[in-house]
Amino acid sequence: MSPVTATSGTPPYLDYHTSSKRDDDTASCITESPSSSPGTSPVLTGVDGGGELPFLDLRLDLRDSSESENGCCHFPFGVGKVCRQATELLSSIPSTLSNIRSTATKQLEGSKIMIESIKNGAFSKEPHCTDPSQSSARLPLIYNDQELTDDELRMMNGKPMAVVMGGLFMWVDLLRSSPHSLGQKLEKAMAAADGVVFYVNYNTGRPIQTNGVLLSNTLQHVHETCPDTPVLNLVLFSMGGNVGVDALKIAEQNQQEYGGISWHSYCSDVATLGTPFHGAPLARFVAPLPCRSDAIRDLSYGSTCVRHNPDDDNTGSSREIEQPPKTVNLYAIAGVTSIKKWDEGDTSVGDLLVPVSSALGNDDDPALNLRCAERHVFEVRHHWELWSHPGACETVLARVVPGWAEKNSDTAV
Repeated sequence: MSPVTATSGTPPYLDYHTSSKRDDDTASCITESPSSSPGTSPVLTGVDGGGELPFLDLRLDLRDSSESENGCCHFPFGVGKVCRQATELLSSIPSTLSNIRSTATKQLEGSKIMIESIKNGAFSKEPHCTDPSQSSARLPLIYNDQELTDDELRMMNGKPMAVVMGGLFMWVDLLRSSPHSLGQKLEKAMAAADGVVFYVNYNTGRPIQTNGVLLSNTLQHVHETCPDTPVLNLVLFSMGGNVGVDALKIAEQNQQEYGGISWHSYCSDVATLGTPFHGAPLARFVAPLPCRSDAIRDLSYGSTCVRHNPDDDNTGSSREIEQPPKTVNLYAIAGVTSIKKWDEGDTSVGDLLVPVSSALGNDDDPALNLRCAERHVFEVRHHWELWSHPGACETVLARVVPGWAEKNSDTAV
C-alpha cells in the first residue's frame, strides 16, 4: 500500500478514520509514520496493512489525548472535555429554566399572600358570628406547605398534635420560614415525639370572636376525624392568643350546652407569646379610624371587652375577661425591651407593641387577671423577635411537646 501523505496545511492532530466499505462499521486508524523525516510533511500509514483508502472521513474524535487508543492522534488541551461540559450545560438548560420558573412562581404567590394578609388585617370587616351553634365553617390547616386534606388527617390519627396560629397581618410562611423560628423548632421536636404540627391559615382582620368560632369548629373537626389523638395543644403568637382563648371558651360553652366530647378536653397545654390580653396601645390609637379592620378594633382592649356585641365600640367602660377552661394550663410569655426597667417595676415597658402586663394577662383590677399556670418574661428588641427567642422557644417546647422536658432537662427553662 502506498503511504498517504498529509498536505502541508493539514493539522497533525486531526484523527483520520477510514473504512474500506461504506457499510463497514469498523474504522481503522491512521497514525503518523515514524519514518517521516524532520522538516518534511508527516506521512500517515494505514494500520490495516494495505488496500486503498476510498473513503477519508474527517470525523473529529472528541476524546482527550489521555484517552487515545491505538496511538491515534486527538485534539490537544482537553478540547474533548470542554465539548462534553458544553453539551452537559446545554442539556441542563431546560431543567434550569424550569427551576427558575418554579421559584419565580412561588415568590409571586408568596407576594400575593403577603399583600392579601396585610390588606385583610388592616381593612377586613365581616359580620360577627354571634351564635356558634349556627356556624359549621372551618379554617384551613397547613401541613408541609400544603392545605391538609381529610384523608391526610385520618392517617395522623393517634399522633400528638400541636396547632400554631399567628397574629395580625401574619401568614404561615412567616411562622416557619426561619430555621431559628419557633415554628421550625416545634416541627422538629414534635417529629421526634412522633407528632405533627399544623398551622392555621386565616383572615386576621375578622372579629376575634368570629375567628374564635371558626378555630373551635376546625379543632372540633380534627378531634372527630382523629379521635385517638392523645394531645391537641396550641402555640399562639400575638393576636392568635386572643383567638385561641376565645376558641377554648366557645368549646367549653358548646360542651355545656350541647353535650358530647369537645376538642378542648384533649388540649392540656396552651402557650401564648406576646398576646395582648388587655389590648395594645397602638390598636387603641388606630381604632377610631372608620377604615380599620374589625380585628384592630377588638385589639383595642384585647380579651377584656364586652363579647358577642357587634355594636360595642370597646371603650373599656364595661369589661370582662375571657378565661380559658380550668382544665387547660395556659403559659403566658411576654417580651420586654429592657429587663432592667421591668425589674425596677416599670410595667409600661413592653416589646414596642404589647405592654408586658397585657401579654401576661395582668390588670390593676384583680378580677380581670388572666388565669395562667405560668408567666415568663424575656428581653427582646421588638415584638416579632419573641417568636425566635431561644429562651422563649425552649419554654414553649418544654410545656407543649410531650416528653421534651425530660429529654432536655439540662436546657429546659
